[in-house]
Amino acid sequence: MAPQAKMLREAQPVVAQRPGAVGQAARGDDKFGGVPLAWQRVEVPCPRCEPGAGVVKQRGSKLHCFHCKQDVPASGGKVVPLRKAVPNEAVEQAHRALLASAEGMAYLRDERGLKDATIKAHRLGLVANEVQLPYPDGDGGWLAGKRLTYDKKAGKRKLYWLGEGAALLYGLPVDVTRPVLLCEGEWDALLARDRGFNAYSTGAGAGTFKEEWAKLFVPAPSIFIVYDVDDEGVRGAAVAVQALLKAGCYQGHLHTVRLPLSGTKSEKDLTDWFKLGHTAKELEALLAATPSLLSGILPEEDTKV
Repeated sequence: MAPQAKMLREAQPVVAQRPGAVGQAARGDDKFGGVPLAWQRVEVPCPRCEPGAGVVKQRGSKLHCFHCKQDVPASGGKVVPLRKAVPNEAVEQAHRALLASAEGMAYLRDERGLKDATIKAHRLGLVANEVQLPYPDGDGGWLAGKRLTYDKKAGKRKLYWLGEGAALLYGLPVDVTRPVLLCEGEWDALLARDRGFNAYSTGAGAGTFKEEWAKLFVPAPSIFIVYDVDDEGVRGAAVAVQALLKAGCYQGHLHTVRLPLSGTKSEKDLTDWFKLGHTAKELEALLAATPSLLSGILPEEDTKV
């Protein structure tokens, strides 16, 4: 086993700085786990007040100026909510509900493959029979939350946001002393963490990895991009590679990992791979066998944008 792959599961974390909380205006209702969202100041001017005079704050999907006491249209201007947009009380309330739910815990154990220690450490929750995944801000608070539910009539899974917008990095704070796994989705990253890996993801789709996030990972000794093996995942991995290179990552530290999966709906991501019975040691071996971009022998589609 290569030393860098082994280090993925053994070293203790040291954190890097937290990135700016970049997101769209919050969507959905004005509550998180049944608790009202706190007002958070945002970077958007009030059209009625003198420049710099209006103090615009956000709660859920609502923007309000506390200078002129008027609501502010959400259109126009850059909306950047501050950290801790979700109250700790809401996260803890949902977490307690999950721990008390045999059905909810069974879903996370059996369908998601998560250990109780991981569920507790990451404060997963349950609200109205919907699994809730909170996004840490890296500083003891919570930026947002994502709920997982099912449309029983259509038989389709739905994900939606509460709190801050969707373009967020999952897994803060960043540990730059160990090799990094970048996954396409937060559930893959969470399962990788459950298995001892230093994993992160974006919560807004395969092609949304941002350069500002990439800068956080530059000091890491190695970065393994483990995206889904379908076409969208391949394109998304290329976007992440380009962002990391532009941020200053050394090519010899970057690896795009292709999981040995068929690419079908039920066999395309890291969660599927583990559900097929593969182990953390097997993943370590796969990482160790994956060449870096500097080797020049990666498949052509892995380096195209």
